[in-house]
Amino acid sequence: MYNMEKITSINVELDQETLGIVIDVFEHALENDDEIDFSMMDLSPIEELRELTEKLKTYLSDQDPAVISMDFNEWVTYEPYVYHADDLLISDEASAVMSKLVGKYMDWRKDGITPNTPPELS
Repeated sequence: MYNMEKITSINVELDQETLGIVIDVFEHALENDDEIDFSMMDLSPIEELRELTEKLKTYLSDQDPAVISMDFNEWVTYEPYVYHADDLLISDEASAVMSKLVGKYMDWRKDGITPNTPPELS
């Protein structure tokens, strides 16, 4: 079991193909934000998704897999948009990739693998 008090960031490991698909889905969300139901309480503002997407793009390289360190704020932007990717279906391939990520991150949650909430947000 993980000690949640010590987890301040999380490393997300994505192969380059998956990273490209995540970026494509997020860019689709940015370009078509009218398709997103922002009444869902867990979605961060679109500007935070834009900043995260720009960060993700910096990991597109020959390094495979990419290991992306996310702090609490980045994680709470990233994870819900991955979960709601079905609202933004751009292809069957993207749907399959995002569904695999959802399963992986749900397992992480069950195992207590998420960044700890910073004290100022508690």
